Amino acid sequence: MADLQEARRLTTARVAERFDVVARTVERWERDRRLGFPQPLKIHGRKYWKLADIENWERARAAGLAPAA
Repeated sequence: MADLQEARRLTTARVAERFDVVARTVERWERDRRLGFPQPLKIHGRKYWKLADIENWERARAAGLAPAA
């Protein structure tokens, strides 16, 4: 199951939906290195985030290990 989760990719729209923000906010988080937001994979000019990376970032923020957005 861990392999399946590692393989899951989220589009910018799905990441925005997950955090209840607009896609532009996700793009700002991506550019602001201080936030520690995961960097996307670029496939054929489109951006995809690994679900595992997003979940790790969420856990770090909940534990107070990552700065708040």
